[in-house]
Amino acid sequence: MIQQQQQQQQNQKKINNGLLLLRIQKCCNDLIDNIHIDRITKTTGLENVPLLSNVVMTVHLNQKQDLSLPVSCFKNCKRNVAQFASLVIKYDSPKSTGLLFSAGILVSVGTRSKNVALYSLYILRKELNRIGSGPNFVSADVSNYVFTSHLGYWIDIARLSTEYEQYCVYEPDKFPGCSYQPPEIFNNNGGKFVLFEGGAFNIVGVTTILDGKKAYKYIISFANKFKKEPRNDSDRTKLVSNRVQEKKDAVEQQQDSIIY
Repeated sequence: MIQQQQQQQQNQKKINNGLLLLRIQKCCNDLIDNIHIDRITKTTGLENVPLLSNVVMTVHLNQKQDLSLPVSCFKNCKRNVAQFASLVIKYDSPKSTGLLFSAGILVSVGTRSKNVALYSLYILRKELNRIGSGPNFVSADVSNYVFTSHLGYWIDIARLSTEYEQYCVYEPDKFPGCSYQPPEIFNNNGGKFVLFEGGAFNIVGVTTILDGKKAYKYIISFANKFKKEPRNDSDRTKLVSNRVQEKKDAVEQQQDSIIY
């Protein structure tokens, strides 16, 4: 009887590992497509391209987790329940941060590709198995893609926030960026643009690569009518420097993605 139970457990582990490998393979295929598109856009020199700067992936486990475990059970683990009701676990390879919630939810933040995020969560699950928790993945979904790019010119975000007041949040005394959420693009799904006067902008809250690219095409066309001249020559130099750094980041992102 005991041998049968052990055999069943081993078979179940094989099934779970097989499903996980299929998910990783699918993520890798998606990543290859994204790299191919990036290579096409990067052939235009310093032309602006959207950079995938952060992927937030959420995994639901098949059981709740005990957060009272000593933090020494994990490497680079911190716990401050008063501020954040989860265990915060940092990894150097791949560079990411994992969040473990008592409800049986794992969250990965800080990676720049979907498959690396999934891989970091797989490492965290192995850590939980090592200490006897033994959870399995039930579902894994990207809850937020963050894209970063630059328009290549300065924009008048004060005028933008005035003309589109119903879709903007701009409080320069608290935050220098303007949050812009056009309904025709994000359809009240939580996505938005964060625009800065110097031309930098972020796309946050989208859950697919396709939505991010659609938003990017929209803002490139939309922001042109709010274009303005830099305040002085030092601002012009800074603008060019930011575009060069953006190109370097694009190359580093591609290298990181290929490694994993």
